[in-house]
Amino acid sequence: VILNPLASNVRFAGAAGSSFYSDMAIDDVSFIVPAPNDLAMLEWVSPLSGTTPSATMPIVVKVFNAGTAAQDSFPIKYSVDGGTTIVTEYTTDTIGPGDTLTYTFTATANMATPGYYDCGAVVSNPGDVNFANDTILTRPYLCQALSGSYTIGADSTDDFNTFFDATFALENCGVSGPVVFT
Repeated sequence: VILNPLASNVRFAGAAGSSFYSDMAIDDVSFIVPAPNDLAMLEWVSPLSGTTPSATMPIVVKVFNAGTAAQDSFPIKYSVDGGTTIVTEYTTDTIGPGDTLTYTFTATANMATPGYYDCGAVVSNPGDVNFANDTILTRPYLCQALSGSYTIGADSTDDFNTFFDATFALENCGVSGPVVFT
C-alpha cells in the first residue's frame, strides 16, 4: 500500500465478534521509503496458454512504476526460449509514480510450434536498486483448437500420452469441431 508521505500515524481498526475466533492480529508490519527509481515487471499479458501458435507472435507485458520519480527511456527485454535469445527494446513512454505501462514489443516472436514456451521479461532501469521485481517468468502452452480424431496411448504415433494430457489440451486449447478420443 502506498501511504501519503505527509501522514503522521497509521491506524488499524477491527470489530469484535461474538465468538472466540473473532480475534484480530496484526503482525510483521514494516514501512519503507520507496526508491525514486524502481520499475517492476508486473504482468506477462500475451501470449497466454491456449493462444494459437504463430510465427509472428506479438509479445505484450505490463510495467509498474513502484518508485517515486517518473521514468522514461528504459530498456525492456523478453525471451521465449528460456533465455537463449533475448530481444531488447527501448521505450520512450513516460510512467508516473504508481502508474502502469502496457508495452507491445515491435519485434514479434516465432512461436509457430505448438507446445510449452519458457518465457520471461525484464525491465532494466538505471539507478533501480530493487532487482527482485524486475523480472517475470511464465510458461504458456500454445496450441490449436481440437477438431477430429485423436489417440491416447504410450506409442510414439499416439496424439496424447495420457488421458490427463488430452484433458489438458481440451481445457487450454478449446474445440473447433467434433472431437473423438480412442
